[in-house]
Amino acid sequence: MTSMLDMILTSDVLTPLESLFDSGTLELLPMTKEHPKGAIKIHEKIDPRRPWIDGGRGPAERYCLMWDDIWFRHFGFIPRGCRSCWKVSLKMRSMKDAYKILMEQKDESVRCKIGLETRPWTGNVGGFSAFWYVPLGEGLAGGREIYPRIKKVVRELSEGRLKPILKRGCTEMEIQLRKITGKGSDKWDELAEEGNWDEIEDSLEELFITPSLPQQTEAMKLQVLGKMIRHAADHGDKTYEEFSGGSLIPDLVQYQDSVHNAKNYAGPIFGRWEGYHGEHSAGHKRREGEEGSTLAINFGTTNS
Repeated sequence: MTSMLDMILTSDVLTPLESLFDSGTLELLPMTKEHPKGAIKIHEKIDPRRPWIDGGRGPAERYCLMWDDIWFRHFGFIPRGCRSCWKVSLKMRSMKDAYKILMEQKDESVRCKIGLETRPWTGNVGGFSAFWYVPLGEGLAGGREIYPRIKKVVRELSEGRLKPILKRGCTEMEIQLRKITGKGSDKWDELAEEGNWDEIEDSLEELFITPSLPQQTEAMKLQVLGKMIRHAADHGDKTYEEFSGGSLIPDLVQYQDSVHNAKNYAGPIFGRWEGYHGEHSAGHKRREGEEGSTLAINFGTTNS
């Protein structure tokens, strides 16, 4: 027999979201004729730390802040919009390749984005990722329709080195659900039926006010492009120098085989300076327990 507490916990929407109310991301609104149960407003904002540059001319129809950041992460189900989200995905390791794709995406007929990859679960940290989004509702057929064109463009720009894939939904969704259920994105519709995902989504839609979709500013696009160049430098991609006017990482003076005279570079030892001929001079081999020896440092008692 289902207890009253079980029924309350099953229908309790607010408790899983308490941290988002505390942070100001969500606001609980009073009951109105339009929302007889009350409403939850999302304070949408453009995060300047977002690592993506938006492109293309397709409709802005994906409410990722609500579907992914709130419903999936806090209630554990994949909304209909995400199950209907098909995209062409491309991984790159070169800033030069990324810039070519960025220029291509400016005139795309579908919505797309490109940016630096920092997510550890993608297997591409230190590189770059690009996406082309199939209009919602066109399904796998729509994805297979645009894929050959995008694949051809990518292969031409990369001289055959890069190949995109066609995928469904967000990578983190597929990874998390596979860990829990052992099933990939091709089984999401089965999982939705088993878990009553659509019923859960319907109940949330009665409470949530659908957020707007703010546009990324040109200043933010330039900011991300600068971060991409720095990102390439930090991860050993030399092609960034074509966009930075040269190296951003200065060469270090190396001493292992240099002409520098060790007599001129004596250093402080335990707070005092020692000359080249002092007792701690270069070439003197310290004995065990002698002052200055690492063996004289007490690191605490250890069991041998």
